[in-house]
Amino acid sequence: MTNEIIHFRKVSGVNETTDPVYLENGEVCELINFVLDQTGAFGTPVRRGSWSTLGAPLPSGSIKGVLSVVSPNRDNYLVAISEGKLWLSKNGTGEWQMVYEGELSGETSGTLSTNGGVIIHSGYNSVFLSGDELENSQTLSIKPPVINGVVPVTAVHSSTGGEIGAGWYNYVIVYEAVSGDHSSTSQPLTAYRDFTTGSTGFSGSTNKVEISNIPVPTDNRVVKKKIYRTRGILTSDLSNSPFLYYELAILEPETTTYTDTTSDDNLSSSSFALFVVDHACLSYSFHKGRLFCANLKLPVVNFFSPPYSNDGLGNKMFSGTGVITGGEISNASSYKYRLVYVDENGIESDFIETPEIITPVRSGKPWL
Repeated sequence: MTNEIIHFRKVSGVNETTDPVYLENGEVCELINFVLDQTGAFGTPVRRGSWSTLGAPLPSGSIKGVLSVVSPNRDNYLVAISEGKLWLSKNGTGEWQMVYEGELSGETSGTLSTNGGVIIHSGYNSVFLSGDELENSQTLSIKPPVINGVVPVTAVHSSTGGEIGAGWYNYVIVYEAVSGDHSSTSQPLTAYRDFTTGSTGFSGSTNKVEISNIPVPTDNRVVKKKIYRTRGILTSDLSNSPFLYYELAILEPETTTYTDTTSDDNLSSSSFALFVVDHACLSYSFHKGRLFCANLKLPVVNFFSPPYSNDGLGNKMFSGTGVITGGEISNASSYKYRLVYVDENGIESDFIETPEIITPVRSGKPWL
């Protein structure tokens, strides 16, 4: 054997797609698996294959973290973190399955086994895998409802058929588990009266709001969802806070519609202004049946976002129209605009977004 000096250092990841000349510091193009042909100091390393022969269907071939876990059935699995996704390979068979897609960094990764599954933590993000073959995945915290996704929530105002008084009203939706654990709130949503009446706020005392496309949770821990509403906000009377919500309705997880006819006087006395945020930490430990977190990080959040509105027809929402004259933006082009609130610390809230605005064939400007 020649006198060859071998340098060992930490491997940050496996990248099978990039030319070795351009690999980042700590990356390797292949991990070779060696075992000793006999135990003890006299064992000789024998090659048993490599990552490149496993055929893992990773989208980029760049693996940022590899872990070994054991299922409740005592089967061995390899877990690979790649591009924020979690991949599972049973007993080194080379058959990979994506079990989670989210925010996994691979910066700091580890596992913690429970009676029902395995906690995978990567950076400040964690995923709990459960089931006989670890086929189920969920975050430790219940994620909030998304109201402006592929099928956005709609809220349609009617001036008759209810007992809602004058003013402006905001709603939020919350998911809740059987244990009482609940998600943070959804982005606020609202229903506007037709702007042609001179005010988007309700008038009279017989208003109602029909809410549709309420999201259905995919987290199997959720057993109910709650809708909360503000009391009527009037420009002449600011005693009702736009940030204090009262319990309005409790719905089954699969329910997607609700009609609000409730006056302020008949709202539940159960109210809240406390907003929950997902915890984030770098390490976990079990002790006497409890899960403890260390190295906590609290996200910087501005909760007071502009309310989302959508009547399903695009008539009563934050929108705009392109006009021909008076500006310098491109003609015959499409634009979208976003509105956010910024607090005293410069932190931006969630945004609301216009539908696509198309300018005419001559230069102009949009009216919002």
